[in-house]
Amino acid sequence: MKDLIIVGTGSFAALMKFYVTQYDTRKVAAFSVEQAYINGPFFEELPVCPLERLTERYASDTYDVLLAIGARNMNKLRERLFRFCKDKGYHVASFIHPSCVLSPDTKIGEGNIILENSLTQPFVEIGDGNLFWDNVAITHNDIIGDFNTISGGVGLCGFDTVGNYCYLGKYSMVFDNVTLADYTLVGAGAHVKKNTKPYEVVVPAKSIVLENKKSTDFQV
Repeated sequence: MKDLIIVGTGSFAALMKFYVTQYDTRKVAAFSVEQAYINGPFFEELPVCPLERLTERYASDTYDVLLAIGARNMNKLRERLFRFCKDKGYHVASFIHPSCVLSPDTKIGEGNIILENSLTQPFVEIGDGNLFWDNVAITHNDIIGDFNTISGGVGLCGFDTVGNYCYLGKYSMVFDNVTLADYTLVGAGAHVKKNTKPYEVVVPAKSIVLENKKSTDFQV
């Protein structure tokens, strides 16, 4: 397997270096970001290469890239850098944490990151460039498109479809037979019970502070 160049120099990039170092046979050789965002020659004790010059220093037949890019601009930044690297001839690597339990028939595309204790049941399809945080549950017959971010603790029920460029906040849930259109934003803790429209935002009921009540007034 090829060694890796991590694209990104933020906290997520440092996290991915840790994961790869701890759990993967591949080695991280360097980091890379666009020239305008380079703050110094090194990050996490490894060299930082301008993305525009990556092919000069790290040939695509020797290295793969791993995109440590979050959900900025509804995942469009991740897509843009994915396309850039592909155009330069690189394979965009995936990372799947060893604690994940994925059904052996799960179809997984290119450049996905799936973190601790996430699972897929049978008949699941996952596209390209997705980011799954910890403890994500993808139930049977679900289809995930491209360039989505699914936060920690999210649960998808059966026969759901997630389009492209969606963001699902922590501990949100999608009920059975629901389709999330492209660019759907689901707030943390929200429950999605019906199909969404493109660019729709789903938020949970507002949490409030009870006036004239103390915690000791309740039996818990």
